[in-house]
Amino acid sequence: MQNALWALGGVPREHRSDSLSAAFRNLAADAREDLTQRYAGLMGHYGMAPTRNNAGIAHENGSIESGERVFI
Repeated sequence: MQNALWALGGVPREHRSDSLSAAFRNLAADAREDLTQRYAGLMGHYGMAPTRNNAGIAHENGSIESGERVFI
């Protein structure tokens, strides 16, 4: 992310991602909490507000699901 922000020459107000439920499903509670806190720290460090896509809304697919291979 740092390299992308440097390439952009700035930081957006918001960082939008999907809910990542598949990534969290198999983690223990303490691992989920650790990742959540680390992500919150990252957002705080860069001054970005975290937002997430609405589940089931196809046009809000995140960069992982993007077929164009672009950073969204």
